[in-house]
Amino acid sequence: MLYEAVTLHRRFPFAVIGGFLFLDARAGSDGSAQRNSTLANAHQHLRLFTGRRDPGSREEQLERVYIVQYDMSDTSMIVTRQAGWLNGPPVTLDETIDELMELIAERNADLYEVKDGHIKRT
Repeated sequence: MLYEAVTLHRRFPFAVIGGFLFLDARAGSDGSAQRNSTLANAHQHLRLFTGRRDPGSREEQLERVYIVQYDMSDTSMIVTRQAGWLNGPPVTLDETIDELMELIAERNADLYEVKDGHIKRT
């Protein structure tokens, strides 16, 4: 994802790139006294690569990286958080897409505007 982010941000600096890492719901409970859980490790390592603020920021950084925990036996069990926010508030997948769309509108203010929570073409 990092190579793709660099390539895309160099060619299209106003592009908004979002990444999703899907982990099994049990990834948060596989840690031990000697090592962090898979979920904690993912949050720790991916936090550096999320949060690109503007077109002049680090090219290898994505605008948002989300970590999604899911349970295949219970499709209602899906928890999504922005990378680096292990104990942060969960967001829905719809909210992640909305956030990315708002970032696109912000970056391309000559083409889009956000009014009353809706994105409209200018």
